[in-house]
Amino acid sequence: MKKEKNMGDAFYIVSELAPNGEAFDYVEAAGGLTEPKARQMFSQLVSAMDYIHKKGVAHRDLKLENCFLDSGAVLKVADFGLQKVFAGPNGQTLMTQCGTPNYMAPELKGEKQAYKGPPVDIFAMGVMLFIMVFAKFPFGEAGDAYYERMQSKPESYMKARKISSSKYTKELLDLMVGMCRADVEARYTMEQIKSHPWFQGTMVTEEDQRKDFYSVMPGKKVNDHKENEKKKSTYGKSVAVSRGKEDYSGADTETCQDWAETLEYKNFVDVDATINGATGFYVKDCQGVHIFSALSEYLGQNDIEYTVSSNTWKMSFDAKVAVDDFEDETTGFCTQASIVVRVLCVTEGEDGPDEMYLSFQRTRGCGNAFNSFVKGAMEAKLSMFVDAKTPAE
Repeated sequence: MKKEKNMGDAFYIVSELAPNGEAFDYVEAAGGLTEPKARQMFSQLVSAMDYIHKKGVAHRDLKLENCFLDSGAVLKVADFGLQKVFAGPNGQTLMTQCGTPNYMAPELKGEKQAYKGPPVDIFAMGVMLFIMVFAKFPFGEAGDAYYERMQSKPESYMKARKISSSKYTKELLDLMVGMCRADVEARYTMEQIKSHPWFQGTMVTEEDQRKDFYSVMPGKKVNDHKENEKKKSTYGKSVAVSRGKEDYSGADTETCQDWAETLEYKNFVDVDATINGATGFYVKDCQGVHIFSALSEYLGQNDIEYTVSSNTWKMSFDAKVAVDDFEDETTGFCTQASIVVRVLCVTEGEDGPDEMYLSFQRTRGCGNAFNSFVKGAMEAKLSMFVDAKTPAE
C-alpha cells in the first residue's frame, strides 16, 4: 500500500472476506434449519467462541446479525466493537450493560454490577441456536413472559410458540434452556455444550451446508462478491425528486424492477416485529416498493448506505451517533445505531397484501439515535403511507 506524503505512522487492518452476508439472512430465508444443518452451523459458532474465550476476550454483542458467511457458507464471528479483555495481565472487570436487548443475559439488566464475560456470550449463543432452528426469536428479552415460561415449563412454552414437539428433539430443547438460564452458575459452560448429547449428534458436512445455502439463496453464486457489491451500489442511489405515494415507483428503474420481482412479504405474525427495541406503523394503499423508494431517498439525502435482503422486504443500515463510554467516564467514543426496516403483510388481499406493517427495529446502539432517525424519516418521507385509523403502539 502506498503511503501518502507527510503522513505519520499508518496502521492497516486486513480481515477475512465473508461475501455471503449475515447468517441471519440465510436462516430467515430458509425458514429455519433442520437440526443436522443447525448443528453444523452451531458447531462453527462454538469453535469460534471457544477460541475467543480462551484468549480472554468476551464479545458482548454476539448475534446472528454479527456472524457472516464466507464463500463456502462457513460462519465467521465479526463485529468486535464491544469486546473486552476479561482475563490475563490486561484483564478488566466487566461492568457495561451492553449488547442487543433480545440477546442480552439477565445479569446485564437492572442494577449495574460486575459480570463474567463467557456466560454472557453463551446466553446469546442459546438465543442464536433457537433462531437457527425456528427462524424466530425465543423471547423479546430476558425476564419477559416468554422467557420465564421457557425456563419454568419448556414444553408448555414450545406449545405456546406454536412449535410442535415433532419439530424438535428433547435434547435440543434442554440445550437451549440450559444455555439461557438466569442463574449464571447453572448456565451451561462451553465444555458442557461441547459434551451435550445434542451437540454430539450427526450433522451435515460443510459441503452440504454450502450447497444448501446456494439453494436457499439462489441469487448468490460462489464468486459473485463483485456482483453483490454492484447491486448494493445500485440500491444506494437516491430518488431525484419528491413525489406523492402513488407515484413512488422505485429509486431507479433497475432497482424498482429488482425489488418488485424478487422481494416477498413475510407475514406479520411470523416476525417478532414488536419486540423491545422496535416500533412501527400500519400502512395501506401502497406497496413495499413505494415505501422502500421513499426511504431510499431519505437515506441517500443523509448519506446513509444501506443493503436490501435478497428475498424479503427488509432493509438494513447504520445511523452514526456519539455516546459516552460507560466504563470510563473520562472518555467518549463514537458508535452507531444499527436499524432494520421491514414491510410485513398483516392481511392478505386478492392481489397482494391488503394491510401492511412498517417495522423499525434497533438491533444495536443508541436508543435516542434510533428514535431520532424514525422521527426524521417519518416526518420527511414516510408519514404519507401511514394508516392514521390504526396507529401501532
